[in-house]
Amino acid sequence: MKLPAILTSLLLGLGFAVTLAAAPAAAQTAQPQFYMLGERNPAAPLYKSLPPAVAKEGAIVTGIIIGSPPSQFIDTDSRELKGFNIDLLKALSKQLGVPFKAIPTDFAAFIPGLQAKRFAMVAAFVADSAARQKVVDFVDYYATKDLALANGKTNFMLKSLDELCGHSVALDQGHYLVPQIQAQQAKCKAENRPELRLDMFRDDASLRQAVRTGRSEMLITSSVNALYSAKMSNGELRIGSEALGKPVLVGYTFLKGEDALLEVVRQAFANIMKSGEYVKVLDAYGIAEGALKEPFVNQGPNAAAVLKP
Repeated sequence: MKLPAILTSLLLGLGFAVTLAAAPAAAQTAQPQFYMLGERNPAAPLYKSLPPAVAKEGAIVTGIIIGSPPSQFIDTDSRELKGFNIDLLKALSKQLGVPFKAIPTDFAAFIPGLQAKRFAMVAAFVADSAARQKVVDFVDYYATKDLALANGKTNFMLKSLDELCGHSVALDQGHYLVPQIQAQQAKCKAENRPELRLDMFRDDASLRQAVRTGRSEMLITSSVNALYSAKMSNGELRIGSEALGKPVLVGYTFLKGEDALLEVVRQAFANIMKSGEYVKVLDAYGIAEGALKEPFVNQGPNAAAVLKP
């Protein structure tokens, strides 16, 4: 069966991310300092609602986290930046009338980058949590859950975080679950159960490589990333759990006080959700099951309530 072009591109992008992690530093060729996503159009529906500084700049300076398929990744053939988040930014640009000047950053650096005014927002697959809301605000645009992505040579199937004792887990150092996993580590020790080892990394490629090589038995990531990674791995990786923890809302982040920019981006999301363009983008990547009917602001801690039918 011939795969759709966009899925083939996505799977190749996932493979590239793993290859990149194993390559020597000199082989990791410099990526562009920024990408322009979208176009300027003063006739766009929300152009007149833009903050004056953004209208003057002619673009929204935005942090993006490359190497996190299917959200945003580099296509191995075209070398272009692709992913559902990239397509969403282009759709939002049509509403706002200005492009996004997307600057690559690391996950661990996205909040410092906002604080340093390196960019005005971060457009990525970032979990909206109470801890992060102390520093940033969210426009929530997608609902997901967390799954364990395990080494294909293992056969466990976890039902909860409490079953992690005796396992080794790889996690992004900025993941919202880090405190909960650390608490579970302490619980395993206090109850004289087998040790839970936590291995933390800075990017998705390193996480997957740790599981592939057997350094870590599993990693915990969003269902979007886990399902695609398992599908393209030829049996090296598999889904190793049921949904872990509570439902999660993910969103774009803004430094506290950037209310005008946050609101106009929220309106742009509302417009593309109403028009159907939002679901069309998600459908292209097979992830429409997490689509929202409307964008939320800072509702991550209330996800279970706001997502009820």
